[in-house]
Formats: sequence, structure tokens, C-alpha cells
Amino acid sequence: MDLAIIPSAQVDATVLRASLDGIISIDAHGRILEFNPAAERMFGYVRDDVIGAEMAELIIPEASREAHRRGLRRLLDGGAPRILDQRVELDAQRADGTVFAIEIAITRMSGSTATYTGFIRDITDHKLVEQERAERIARQALVVALGQSALAGLDPTDLCATGLATLVEGLAVQRGSAVSVALDGGLRRESAIGLGPLAGHGEPAGEAQSRLLRRTIAAGGSLLMTGREVAAAAGDGLLLLDDMGCVLTVALRGDRGAIVGMLAVADDDPHALAPGDEGFAQAIANVVGTAIARWRADAETTRLGLQDPLTGLANRPLFENRLQQALDRARREQGDAAVLFVDIDGFGKLNDGFGCRTGDEVLVGVGARLAGVLPA
Repeated sequence: MDLAIIPSAQVDATVLRASLDGIISIDAHGRILEFNPAAERMFGYVRDDVIGAEMAELIIPEASREAHRRGLRRLLDGGAPRILDQRVELDAQRADGTVFAIEIAITRMSGSTATYTGFIRDITDHKLVEQERAERIARQALVVALGQSALAGLDPTDLCATGLATLVEGLAVQRGSAVSVALDGGLRRESAIGLGPLAGHGEPAGEAQSRLLRRTIAAGGSLLMTGREVAAAAGDGLLLLDDMGCVLTVALRGDRGAIVGMLAVADDDPHALAPGDEGFAQAIANVVGTAIARWRADAETTRLGLQDPLTGLANRPLFENRLQQALDRARREQGDAAVLFVDIDGFGKLNDGFGCRTGDEVLVGVGARLAGVLPA
């Protein structure tokens, strides 16, 4: 049986059309000889428009063009090839001017004249995956470092500042602020970076912070606002600045979900923050919130160990400690120390006649008056 013989030129044309890789051939002067359909799709040019044009002017970023021309001249002068017959990653440029990452293998075609063909793949998606992975690893390292700082026993002010700085660094944004919920329920500004999105002191700043925290809690613990949402929030008085492109707030939760504060970051660029950033912000908030709650619990335990739980006055261990301090100071300064004994006349009869609850109220009142006129 006779086999049909397909001309090699026809085979070459079929391969060029079917190849998923971009294929570009140039002559010794860098002029384009071939530009297959995949290259057309990749770079945004039509083949007939680029044949004969210098490749460097079309698909090589301006910053790299002269290096390309020097390399081509070196090859023609008999110099050693540096990137021939191996896959390398380079930047390329589309017709619309955008720069993107490619993987290219260049080979010299056989023949009497110097002809070079490049087989090109767009690796933008691959680079994006690599970038996201590197970013994820870097953020995990930041969370671990913050956790180590928390274990070192930082107080709420330092911890809020460290957590905020970590969040700003991890998200690469311009501004940030941190507030904590005081024991009396109010908000206290702990730290700010740049021009904080919750800038200002007192009212109306405190009210704005409280309302923004409530909205953040209602949104599930984190709230991302961009564009019109930022403008609307500023118009409602939630934000004191209306020139921000995006804002991300995250609530700090302690034991059993109790709110202990809030972190907020912002940037002028409305695209600087994305929904995926909320997970990192929440991880930072979890570390800071848990550590603040633990610090407060430890402080409360210490307080209860040194103060009378009813009146808040010093108990015997704290009294003896303060007495020793006073005696040591008097000895150093060659002065005197005094102890004041206070008795409540008729307290026993009052306690018996009106009950222990009334007696406790009297003790609390007397303790408050003593604390108001005597040093702690």
C-alpha cells in the first residue's frame, strides 16, 4: 500500500497552528519571521502586522530591550550562548503595554543563516499561585511571631500596638488604628499607624469607634468596606475620614467571645484589601484578643489576691508589703512612718440590727471614703 507523503512545510504549518505554546522566529537582526496563532492570542498582535518588525520593540519590556540586543549581537559575533536550548523565565510585554511572566525556550534553527525560534508559555497563573503561597507563608510567620510576643506577657497597650503593626505589615496597607474595650465598657485608643481611620480623641471619635465596633460585630466579627461603602460609612459618622479607598475592621474577642477591642486598617487604594485578607486579620485578632483576655484575667487574679473582694482595700499581705515599704523608706530618709487605725463605732449593733447586707454596704462606703483621701 502506498503511503501519502505530506510535505514538511505543510507539517510545519500544522504544528504552528495547533501548538498551545506561542512560537516566534526571528532572524539575525531580530526581525520577526514567524508568529503563530498562540503567540497572537498571548501578545495581542496580528501575525501579518508584526512580520518583519523588530521583536524587541513589540514584546520585550523597554527596560530589557537593550540587553536583548546585546545578547543577539554577541551570538552573531561567535560569543557563548547564555539562554539557548534551556527554559528560562522572563518578563514579556503585550500589545496593550501590560508586562507578564513567560517561560521561554530558544533554539537556533539549522541552516546557513542565523534563525532563532522561541517556544513561549504564559506563566502568569503559575506565578500568581507562587506569590499567594509565599504570601501565605509570610503571614503565617507573622502570626507565629505575634503569638510569641503575646506569650512574653505584653500588656494590652503594647500588644495592641504590636498586633496592629503586624496587621499593617502583612496586608501592606498605609494606615491603621487599634482600640481596646476598657473595664468600664468604654473604648480607649491604644495605637495608630499613619493617619488612622479612627483618628481623633474623645467625642465624636469615641462614639464613632463604638458604632463601628457594633457594626463589625453584627457582620460576624470582621467588616470590609470599599468605595461607596467607605463613603457611606463616613457619611453616617462611623468613620472620621472619607478619603480612604478601603477599610477593614476586625473585633478582638477574649474568653467566651467577650469583645475586648478592635483593630482597623485602611488604604487609599480601593483594591488594596480583598475578602481573602479577612482570614489573616482574624488570625491576628484571635492572638491579640486571647492574650488581652488572659492578661486581664491574670491581673484580676493578682488583684483579688491582694485586695479585699468586698471593699477593694488592701488585704493583709498587701498591707504588710506596703508597711514594709514605708518602714524601709523611713529608714533610708531617716524619717518616720505612721499607721492609722480606724474603728467604726456601733458597727456590730448595725450589723445585728439591719443584717449583713447593710453592714457590707457600710463597709464599702467607708472603704471608698478612705481610698479617696488616703494614698493607695
